[in-house]
Amino acid sequence: MRFMFTLYRNYVVQFVIQMQISNAAIVQRLAGNFVKLSRNKFGNYVVQMLLENSNLRIVGFIIQEIMNSPEFLDVLLSPFGNHVAQAGLKFSVVSIYIIT
Repeated sequence: MRFMFTLYRNYVVQFVIQMQISNAAIVQRLAGNFVKLSRNKFGNYVVQMLLENSNLRIVGFIIQEIMNSPEFLDVLLSPFGNHVAQAGLKFSVVSIYIIT
């Protein structure tokens, strides 16, 4: 995971994600760390790239992990995390439930 926190190694990970060959394996490896990555200067690019280049099941998994975190509001208020939140809105399917 430390590759996601450095500038140049981060590019390699993003390139692999864009190839869309092993995104599920990458997500499995990063599970539990998406909040930390979202708030990091370089890690947020990896999360955004996964949201943009993965199927809806993976996108939903990432979004659920971030939203279910007690640090969710910190992600939204973070200068880097807010970009992840915007990507989540852009690349996900949003369902609206009306509670009566």
